[in-house]
Amino acid sequence: MKRRKSFRQVNKLILLTGVLLLVLSACGGKRYRLDLGNTGLKSRRKTYAAGAEVTVYYDRIATDTDYYFTCDSDDVILSRSYDDRHGFVLTFTMPSHDVKLSVDHRNSMEPERTREPKEPDLTESSENNE
Repeated sequence: MKRRKSFRQVNKLILLTGVLLLVLSACGGKRYRLDLGNTGLKSRRKTYAAGAEVTVYYDRIATDTDYYFTCDSDDVILSRSYDDRHGFVLTFTMPSHDVKLSVDHRNSMEPERTREPKEPDLTESSENNE
């Protein structure tokens, strides 16, 4: 009888420990939002814990196009690679704040647009001549 009681207590302790670990892992700290907007960027999750490795994919690939991926935060370092299955693969470590990624592109067959510097107007107005 004493042995059964001890066995039940051990089972209760194991069950309570398991429930506690499950609750703690579900609440594993604050999670931060990954905002991909309507850019075509894809990720498996929308939120990540600080320090988590984040992988984002971009498969809207066109020929003769240069792609530029940017982040709204200076403390995020994007690593970029490419594979045939996923297209562009971006990775970074999630900081302890929300992150927004964006993508821009340019037709690489068009010449770069440069702005001509605006020359100052050196003509005097008629008001100054009177």
